[in-house]
Amino acid sequence: MQVYAVAHDGNGNFLLGRKNLRGYFFHTGTSASRTLGDIIPRGQELNGGGLPALPGGRLEAGCTPEEGAFAEFLEETNLDLNRMHPQLQPGIYQQSAYAGVYFQVSAGTLDSAKQVVAANLAFGVTAAQRVIAGQYVQGDYARLMIDFPDAPMDNELEVCDLGNLTRDWPNIDKWKSNRSLSWYYYILLNLKKHSIDGAPLDGRVAWLDAEPGE
Repeated sequence: MQVYAVAHDGNGNFLLGRKNLRGYFFHTGTSASRTLGDIIPRGQELNGGGLPALPGGRLEAGCTPEEGAFAEFLEETNLDLNRMHPQLQPGIYQQSAYAGVYFQVSAGTLDSAKQVVAANLAFGVTAAQRVIAGQYVQGDYARLMIDFPDAPMDNELEVCDLGNLTRDWPNIDKWKSNRSLSWYYYILLNLKKHSIDGAPLDGRVAWLDAEPGE
């Protein structure tokens, strides 16, 4: 199963990234450690490269969707959501192949998170450029993380910004027919339906009213 984290403010604003075309370093340990990982000097083509993306990845065995979403968000943004807002209460939209976990924070916290993540991703871009230039090779992952302590552990996202479920919906609606974006569409559709159009998010509720192929 894949799991994706949606940081939002309950008023339609949410954190959205854009995937790198290629990734040059990837974390292989637990999210608590920045020492284990791989450097790929020639880069690895990323699925959905250049397209919008929510932070996320494969749910590790033994982890709940909430735990997996927290870990993936940290690995791809270098921002610990727990530290940004200790009262987070995620809701879950879960399907057989993927889950979206919604982390509601205040508008001010979300804006601060966007600024921190944008800065961290910029460090990640610089770190990737150094790999491309040959300054770091296979086996240098731990050194890269030491030299770029603010860079994400995974070189997945290039930039981030705040999306809005009302303003941006005409574009998001087009994702439904794109295989690289359809899961994001359904995750955001459920957020829109339950936080903008009607019932609020409520703890660990699983919503099963939309899925790919609908």
